[in-house]
Amino acid sequence: MQNSLTWNYWERRTYLPEEVDFCIVGAGISGLSTAIAIAEKNSDYNILVIDGLHYQSLASTRNAGFLCIGSPSEILSDIDSSGLERMTEILEKRFLGYQWIQNNINNNVIN
Repeated sequence: MQNSLTWNYWERRTYLPEEVDFCIVGAGISGLSTAIAIAEKNSDYNILVIDGLHYQSLASTRNAGFLCIGSPSEILSDIDSSGLERMTEILEKRFLGYQWIQNNINNNVIN
């Protein structure tokens, strides 16, 4: 049985940089967002994104393939456990993250 990581010369030359500064495992929304954020810090970094699939689809099976800032019941529960001020800070960070993803990942791909 052939090892799935055995690539021919052209595949290695095309897809694998000789030096990698960061290797991101997973080409879902989290992995791609991380790669974009690193590239924004320094465009000279060589970033390799690998995934178990031959193509990326952005939808992860771990988060059901959607992005939200929290359901009303989740937010109310968090207010009870963390307080209104802390929950307001968390919601602001979630909203800013949501906006960042909308601005940096093509909405036609996310759909």
